[in-house]
Amino acid sequence: TKNNNNFHRAEGYSEYPLVTIILPAYNVAPYIRQCMDSVVNQTYKNLQIICVDDGSEDDTPNILQEYAEADPRINLVIQENTGNSIARNRALDLAQGKWVMFVDSDDWLETYAVERCVALAQQYQTTLLHFGYRKVSENGESLSEHLPVSFQISTGLYQLTPELQWGFARRNYLWTKFIRRELIERLQLRFPPNIWFEDTVFSQTLYAELQGKCIYITDDVLYNYRQRGNSIMGQFRAKNPKAMDGLHALDYLLQNF
Repeated sequence: TKNNNNFHRAEGYSEYPLVTIILPAYNVAPYIRQCMDSVVNQTYKNLQIICVDDGSEDDTPNILQEYAEADPRINLVIQENTGNSIARNRALDLAQGKWVMFVDSDDWLETYAVERCVALAQQYQTTLLHFGYRKVSENGESLSEHLPVSFQISTGLYQLTPELQWGFARRNYLWTKFIRRELIERLQLRFPPNIWFEDTVFSQTLYAELQGKCIYITDDVLYNYRQRGNSIMGQFRAKNPKAMDGLHALDYLLQNF
């Protein structure tokens, strides 16, 4: 583990809150450089970047080590393969930022994404902010742009109603969210291990807590989501038996609520 708490604060950003970016990685050597470049080159500099290599068998950990040696804001954790949930949980245990963002290691952020989120979150004093995303092909070509909610909605501050929560239900992606870490810790919220659809459990638990409160939704496209055939969603579409984990996630939610 490489932990470094002397986070870089660029001139003009010292009064801005620390933002933690959580990035689990597993066998993504062809894509990880584009992802890491988008994170370390953010226009907002006051970042804690926690990368957890989950037992990769390719060159991913070596690439991440290269970035960690070059940038003191990066905390690199290398662990045995235990799954995405445990990797994210380990990162949350190390998180120190006022805000938390999640990035998948085969995707990438727009370089102004964090700066835009911080500005909106501070302006509207919201605990949870959602932003738009772009689907891209495996080789990075733009395919389509989407709101974080499954129906058309204008940018603005919204009370979280059951109807709006349903609009998020089919898009529980963590990487469209900017979350106050205080909320995560108050709920003692972590990802259930060893199942797919852990994003659903995490997101819907947040929404249950925020019912009746205000969240901010923007149509700014700040995230690029790469569609790969061997990703979890790709395997889901191919009817991998693990897709049945969706039922386990549902059962977990019912018990939790």
